Amino acid sequence: MMLQTAKQSHVRKTSTHVMIQMLLRLMAASYNLRGSLNAYLRCDTGWINFSVGIRTDSGSVVAGIIFRDGNVTVSDKIPTNADIVLHFNSDKSVKKLLSSIPTEQIFLIMKNQLKFDGNVAYLNLFFFLLSLLINKKQKKLMENERKTNQKNLLKGSPKARTDLSGELQARRAYRMKAESLDPASNI
Repeated sequence: MMLQTAKQSHVRKTSTHVMIQMLLRLMAASYNLRGSLNAYLRCDTGWINFSVGIRTDSGSVVAGIIFRDGNVTVSDKIPTNADIVLHFNSDKSVKKLLSSIPTEQIFLIMKNQLKFDGNVAYLNLFFFLLSLLINKKQKKLMENERKTNQKNLLKGSPKARTDLSGELQARRAYRMKAESLDPASNI
């Protein structure tokens, strides 16, 4: 581990590292200064305390964010005893996380572009807190994805089968008649 740490200190930090540091600091400022966001860091039993480490396999990005007693701080290294450490396979994967919808975030894990060590509950919590900040962007991306999917479906089946949709509509309109008294209730 010592050799790996020494090796990583000599790795050149990339623009992605600077971008992550800036975005984590922006996230920290948002949660520290906006009461509406800070309220998400508290539950009925008190503050939610956890820390997240972010790194790439090459060591070009190393950062951390710590949520402690309602205060959020950013570190230029992975916090000791981090509750979750996100390992990205490349700088491109880190950028992809920031511009993706929740479904694509899961795909990053499934495609091994993002691996993690630690408690998966903290991964979900971190993704949730991140989505609170980029909510509008994610909604816009999901709407664009929906439109693209609709276009692709229309290309695959350009002629709509109105007879099928008409039959479904007729089924909804049909009502079965029932006797006014349940025969089983007299038993």
